[in-house]
Amino acid sequence: MTGFWQLLSDGKIGTEKSNGKSSTSERHPYQVAFFYQINGKNYIYAHSTNTLKWYIKELSDNGKIGEETASGIRENSYHVAFPFKIEGRTYYYAQNVDSNCWYIQELIEGGQLGEETDQGQWLNAYHVALPFTINGKTFHYGHNIDSNYWFIQELLEGGKMGEETANGTWQNAHHVSFPYHIKDKHYFYMHNTTNRCWWIAELHSNGAIGQETARGNWKSSFQVSIPFQINEKVYYYAHNTHTKHWYIQELTQDGKMGSKSANGTWRNSYPVIFAAKIKNKSFIYAQCYE
Repeated sequence: MTGFWQLLSDGKIGTEKSNGKSSTSERHPYQVAFFYQINGKNYIYAHSTNTLKWYIKELSDNGKIGEETASGIRENSYHVAFPFKIEGRTYYYAQNVDSNCWYIQELIEGGQLGEETDQGQWLNAYHVALPFTINGKTFHYGHNIDSNYWFIQELLEGGKMGEETANGTWQNAHHVSFPYHIKDKHYFYMHNTTNRCWWIAELHSNGAIGQETARGNWKSSFQVSIPFQINEKVYYYAHNTHTKHWYIQELTQDGKMGSKSANGTWRNSYPVIFAAKIKNKSFIYAQCYE
């Protein structure tokens, strides 16, 4: 089951609009999903790492999941994926963390897949992979949760992988993370679900990680986290898939944690989640396997 909720201007969460059920998502629950936009149209890409199925669906202006525009079966599963834009064109990156193979493919109008633009094989698995854009440059961040190694590599026009801009090794692995920006400041939130520590570091326009701006420990771990922006404020949603507890907390411009604006406990666990902003309205979408 896929559910979606509107996110409100005061950092609260609205009531469920629709359960978003569809024959496709019921037959093929997905473990990987993301939202993207092309020429004012809104889409979701979803992929099952179990069945290898993938599909694209359009989202309506009120957030409802619409008709399927494309679908197929991959030769391999891809456990990590994210979309990105360069020079007005939209692409997505995907990686298999067992074989370490990766590829980049264009996303085109009409909710279709375009040509593959780049591919390769890493020496190591990168269980965490995320994009961020600063001053017109887009970068790919990768992290291995076993060795704690991380690197940043630029993404180039035409959907190509560029040169490495930074690398290092964290003191702790982070299993959950996301980049975000507030005005002209860019940050990276990281959370280790084993020892429950979290920290925030600044991101620089040359594709490097700057100083740590905040650090702490949660009382419990949160396996799912995602940021969202409403008006000028940035929040993030976090969910413990074991206890089903969730909360929303503000992120401040100086790279610190603000106050919590909402919390609760779901009836179900939602291990897969993504956010979407449609016509100045923000939504979160969540997949439940129960």
